[in-house]
Amino acid sequence: MARPLKDGLDYFSHDTDMRNDFKMKLLKAKFGLIGYAVYNILLEDIYKDSYYLKIDEDYLLLFSAENNIDESGLKEIITFMAEKELFSLELYTKYSILTSARIQKNYIHGNLKRSKISFNSAYILINATDYTAKINLEVVKGTETIVKVESSTHNIVKDSIVKDSIEEENKNSSPEGKNPNPKNSSLTETKIITAWNDFAIKNSLSQIKTITKSRKRKLETRFLESDFELDKILETAGMQKFLKGDNQRGWRMDFDFIIENDTNYIKILEGKYNNGHSAEENPGWKKAVDHK
Repeated sequence: MARPLKDGLDYFSHDTDMRNDFKMKLLKAKFGLIGYAVYNILLEDIYKDSYYLKIDEDYLLLFSAENNIDESGLKEIITFMAEKELFSLELYTKYSILTSARIQKNYIHGNLKRSKISFNSAYILINATDYTAKINLEVVKGTETIVKVESSTHNIVKDSIVKDSIEEENKNSSPEGKNPNPKNSSLTETKIITAWNDFAIKNSLSQIKTITKSRKRKLETRFLESDFELDKILETAGMQKFLKGDNQRGWRMDFDFIIENDTNYIKILEGKYNNGHSAEENPGWKKAVDHK
């Protein structure tokens, strides 16, 4: 009898330098080796079944019992991981699931022998068309297929393995070809701190005391991106209650969330945190941005 097909993977790659990744260092600094162990167990649970993991009360209860860890402490560790974008903060906050673009890429590359892979449209973080030559991939919403990518060379299995590396996904791309926003040239550390703290006080968010070396490095990268304009980002964020705690978990944005990567602030500008409504559905938001 043939073995039944399953959605998950039998194994996944593990970067031998994972422990030295900056975000992993933060995780270990906060929670010690417990944090490192929890992260890798979560990866195992994700890959063995799919490309995401639903975090509900039953899962938390069993995980806590099986691994001798306090349930409240486990929730704190998972929330910290999401806030540092080890997993998608947006999807964790909205749907209580753990996944990331890196995980989804690895899941596809681990399933190249399969005839088809399906992704939930609400959870997908990758561009389906990037995998045209590798596998038949469909994106579904409920029972409806909304994107179907058919392989042009079916069953190509000799492909480079996507490393399970946090650093690989989050490393800064080359500044070549980027057009820095000239409005950032006049921003000093004092002006940045003042701008954020004024915004934070107005919206009951946490203030910052200094621009650390880590923040300075990230800001230098953001300033190379033409869409990064701090004043506009803060103005737009102020219109989105989701970012100020009006969500299921009471999560609130902080300064580091804006500068963490090249996607968080873009989502703010696009109105993705507007409590479930896109910018196109909110004329007031669009008017405010267009006439800034």
